[in-house]
Amino acid sequence: MTTEIQYGGHQDPKSTHLQPLKIEEKDSIILAGISVITTNAEEVSGKGQLGALWTKFYTDDVSSLIAEKASDGAIYGCYTDYENGAEGRYRLLIGMRVQNIDNKPAGLDFVITPAAKYAVFTTSRGPIQEVVFQAWNAIWQWSETSSMKRTFTGDFEYYDERSADPANAQVDIYIAIE
Repeated sequence: MTTEIQYGGHQDPKSTHLQPLKIEEKDSIILAGISVITTNAEEVSGKGQLGALWTKFYTDDVSSLIAEKASDGAIYGCYTDYENGAEGRYRLLIGMRVQNIDNKPAGLDFVITPAAKYAVFTTSRGPIQEVVFQAWNAIWQWSETSSMKRTFTGDFEYYDERSADPANAQVDIYIAIE
């Protein structure tokens, strides 16, 4: 079940003052894919693993290994297992939504996000790496000043048909909040 609450937030695609476009309540989601553990500090230092994980997901055609995929075909980048909020280690799983974890192929990981309330941000259109990076920078700024508090229970990027062209993509980012 998904419940959407329209939010009065404003989003200027050129601004670093990104605001959630809506608040959405979602049931838990089961995701299957590949994952790494990293930190934001590692990622911005040039020693990060996320770029290589995305490359592996596509070059190894990981989506073809995922059984019982959800029919929408969307790809998720799910952030879980936060050790210290945005400052510590976390796990990123890149994968797809599945119905259950019964048919787990070797080499794949699973994440079950809890049912939660999310602040939903939508990136501007542009090169996928650029717009996602810009959006996360703005989200970090937003989370420092917003009255909404992050729960760090499972945030995710949602890549649907709007992100099929990596040179002109748009992505939704769901941030779990209290």
